[in-house]
Amino acid sequence: MFLGLIIKIYPNNNQKKIIDKNLEGSRYVYNYFLKYSRDNKIYTVDSWKKELFNLVANNNKDISGCNYLSLIKTLDTLEVAYKNYFESHTNPPKYKKENDTISFKIQNSKKEIMVLSNKIYIPILDGLKCRYTKNLIGKRILSITIKKRVNNYYEASILYEDMICFLPKTYRKVGIDLGARKIITTSDGEKFSIVDELEKRDDRIVLECKKLSSKIKGSKNWLKQREIVKKCYIHRANYVKDMINKITTYLVKKYDVIFMEDLSIKKILKDQECRPIRRKIIENSLNLVTETLDYKCKMYGKKLIKIDRFFPSTQICSQCGFRHDPFDSEVFECPVCKSILDRDVNAAINIYNYGLRKNRI
Repeated sequence: MFLGLIIKIYPNNNQKKIIDKNLEGSRYVYNYFLKYSRDNKIYTVDSWKKELFNLVANNNKDISGCNYLSLIKTLDTLEVAYKNYFESHTNPPKYKKENDTISFKIQNSKKEIMVLSNKIYIPILDGLKCRYTKNLIGKRILSITIKKRVNNYYEASILYEDMICFLPKTYRKVGIDLGARKIITTSDGEKFSIVDELEKRDDRIVLECKKLSSKIKGSKNWLKQREIVKKCYIHRANYVKDMINKITTYLVKKYDVIFMEDLSIKKILKDQECRPIRRKIIENSLNLVTETLDYKCKMYGKKLIKIDRFFPSTQICSQCGFRHDPFDSEVFECPVCKSILDRDVNAAINIYNYGLRKNRI
């Protein structure tokens, strides 16, 4: 199975120059062939390669010293962007600006890339320091993509091949409810939240943004402060991804079958009635939760079963089945059987029961 791993790298001054040169060369090639394709109405890599070869042969100063295979991979990225535009009707490709995040890819075709305990050995970057926890020694490395997020903050995305063993069976099933209050609530009564912890990081971001607004735009201090603000946002996003990975891994290890609603996050965010909770939905990254659960269940041999999104799980009493809308209350009080339950736990139990009935597991 092919897996990806994003790690932070620590290049020295000489390595930074090489990385920045390749990044700028990748951006130049992307923008050059975006204009070239628009002017000549040519959208195939084979035609672009001939023009790229001419640029290299003429010693173009913007790409001199760059890895040639990485420039070809940039053309592949542009072709994929055009395919998505023509076939899926997405937004057309745009020019890469200086402040945009750019990257370049190095293919391990000749098996020259090696990843040891704390260093990456690449033909153009020998002995690149890094930090990671997984054991990659002896694994087949397919490619490495190096990206510069902000100034002095570099990341490497490693694509490698590894054998994945299915997790042992626990013979347990659970229903989960995704929400704005708690990111995940299970039918067993467990709750997971990240919004409360994010408030501390949001306070830091607000403080740094105030400092940025007090400086003269375009000055050296303004540029330094802008890099600090960017790093705060990066640390915040990394925290969200880390917590979602830990929560989903915990659920996949504990349960064999997971029932959840087939939610359309895009439609929920567009719904005018959901505007008051839109920020919490985005903070909880519900779309990332569903995607992470989906691929982890497939990878570890577990089942993720999605039920009908129009099933009124929050309006049905899990004890007697009476339908009652609790509106925005955090507690579900049934007027028939007089049971009092947490609203999210009640919804998770209904999802669990509905999933068992429909799938007969």
